[in-house]
Amino acid sequence: MLQAISSAEIREIAELAKAARAAHYRLLDKMRTVDRFEDGKELEAESAGTLDALDATIDNEELRQLRERLRSLPEEARAELGAVMLLGRGDFAAGQWEAALEEARQRPDASDPESLALKPDLADYLGKGLFQIGAA
Repeated sequence: MLQAISSAEIREIAELAKAARAAHYRLLDKMRTVDRFEDGKELEAESAGTLDALDATIDNEELRQLRERLRSLPEEARAELGAVMLLGRGDFAAGQWEAALEEARQRPDASDPESLALKPDLADYLGKGLFQIGAA
């Protein structure tokens, strides 16, 4: 089934995706919503704090590592990774590997490194997909 990418490489990418998701949640935890029409001073103070939190994560190392790893994959390996993701997401059943692989080759969001990196549930999808193909 997997020819261009190994299950170990997929597990490595899943771990990178988990780390990127955790960094994203850390940023969200630092942010707070303030009613813009209630208190101008509070809004200014909160805006500064929010920008500081955002500035601290502009160079999100975890997301950068995930993007680099995905970009380093050959095209066919990204297609197989995308097929595993599609299986894990429930778009295809376990016995539909060839259809999932063809779909991943056709859909940019299934094999494009940037699209893959920005999927918050990528790690979960990859884990479930590996289980579906018996490579978990």
